[in-house]
Amino acid sequence: MIVYDILLAAGVVLFAGVVWLYLRHRASSFYHPLTIYLAMHGIVFTLRPILARLYDYRALYASTQFQPSVSDKITVLLAADLALIVFALVSLRVAREPVAAGPAQRTLHRDHLWVPFLIVSAIVAPVAIYASITEWLEAATNSTTMVIDRYTGVNYNTTANGWFGASQLALVPLVAIFAWLTRFRWYSFAPFAAFFPLRAGTGGRGPIVIATVAIVILYLLDRQRRWPEWRSFLLIVVAALAFNAIVADRGKAVRELFIADKAYQPHQTSDIKPFEHMDFANLEYFEFAVYAIPQRSGTYDYFLHNLQIFTEPIPRVWWRDKPLGPPIAMYQLPDYGRPYGFTYSIAGVGWMAWGWPGVAIQAAIFALIFAGSHRRLATRRRTPVYTLAFAMMIASAVVSYRDGTLLTVVRVIPFYLGPIAAMWALSFVVAHRHDVRSGRARNGSRPAPDVPARLSPADRRRALAAQVE
Repeated sequence: MIVYDILLAAGVVLFAGVVWLYLRHRASSFYHPLTIYLAMHGIVFTLRPILARLYDYRALYASTQFQPSVSDKITVLLAADLALIVFALVSLRVAREPVAAGPAQRTLHRDHLWVPFLIVSAIVAPVAIYASITEWLEAATNSTTMVIDRYTGVNYNTTANGWFGASQLALVPLVAIFAWLTRFRWYSFAPFAAFFPLRAGTGGRGPIVIATVAIVILYLLDRQRRWPEWRSFLLIVVAALAFNAIVADRGKAVRELFIADKAYQPHQTSDIKPFEHMDFANLEYFEFAVYAIPQRSGTYDYFLHNLQIFTEPIPRVWWRDKPLGPPIAMYQLPDYGRPYGFTYSIAGVGWMAWGWPGVAIQAAIFALIFAGSHRRLATRRRTPVYTLAFAMMIASAVVSYRDGTLLTVVRVIPFYLGPIAAMWALSFVVAHRHDVRSGRARNGSRPAPDVPARLSPADRRRALAAQVE
């Protein structure tokens, strides 16, 4: 293990070096995609391996029935560092300009988005709240329709509609947008305060973190700041404390404040070491991937897992023989252990796709996606609608980086970006009605003049002027 210990120290030096260089870069900010990646890598692949070595983590190996070799552990550290280097280089190359360099375009004004926001909220929020309450009741009575297929390790719906269950995610952009529309006054966080226990009672942590990060990003952009000040930092700390509390009992304590909860709670043994629980166990998940692929599977999947992007949106009720997982599977991970509920991170998914080249490719793809959205905000006119979409995109990286699959990125688009897209479409209707009313106010009750549509813009202006005269 001497080599492993040397690599642990080298990983700390590498991480510190990347952080130092990044903070000196003019594009560095809280909402740069590299910031969240560094936070994830620092916890999962820099700090936690050291804790695992000091505390001798064994619980997850025992429960999942696998034991990585020293060679597997070394491979994981090197591959994770490779992903860090590639992601940092690509993201800083693509998103190399600070957002402040782009002119802030304030038309369409945010006030014009109030009506579209209220319309979208009236349609989306009731469905999302009902879906959340349904999941509350299922969690409280152990009546969930989600099961894990033991052959593939895929968690899937047996009777319920996945689109309905996931619709509760649409509350995330709604609470963030409300805070932004009301300009972050004291009452701006009322919807977030209501969303907090609603989501916590389901046992879900990710959407709470994403909503928190999105609100902080929108606040910083609104105040033209690069890094959180004490108010933003306080919100992040509250979310972190809530995350830890929900991890302990999967929302049972929150549910018991409102309803009788009969859910079975697995016994938490005192043998669990600090940071050993599954929410931070991407290190062990990645070790399992290296342990299984290609040593025992005999093959990689060569990015075929991305085909699930095309089958995932189809409800199972419409397609009874819908594949569990990707339609073409080169291997089944449960053949080599019990990897249920594993999330492999960007580096881990890249390794399963094509080993060392796969790690670099997967990291580069994610860097291009998220850094591309940052570049768009920094180098072009910053419209309010795109600012909202950007904040949700970067905030969703918290989960996307952890899962490491493009499916996760695509899966959240209808719920995190869908309400914003609907607001954008409705804003044209609102703007048109506003223009019509403004025109009537200027010209009395006279209707708009009838101008042939095929005229050139110059001829149309002359025709309008002639009719007004």
